[in-house]
Amino acid sequence: MLNFAQEQGLDVPRVKSVWNSFGVASRCAQAQRLEDDYDIQRMPQMAIQGRFTTFTRADSVPARALAVTDWLIDRIRRNG
Repeated sequence: MLNFAQEQGLDVPRVKSVWNSFGVASRCAQAQRLEDDYDIQRMPQMAIQGRFTTFTRADSVPARALAVTDWLIDRIRRNG
C-alpha cells in the first residue's frame, strides 16, 4: 500500500502514520466484526438493515446486485 501511495505522490510517512493509527485500527476491527456477524463469504456482498444480504456472482452483472439492493431497501421502507 505504501508503494501505491508513493506512486501517487502522497506523503508516505503521513500515509503510514494514518494507516497505523488507532482510528483506522478501530474501523478495521469493526468491519471484521460485521463481516463475521453477517457471515460474509464473498465480495462484494452487502448487508441491508441487518435483515438481508445480497452479492454479485462472478457470472453476473454488478448492476443486478444493486437493483436487488434497491428493491430490498424499498421493501424495508414500505413494510418496515
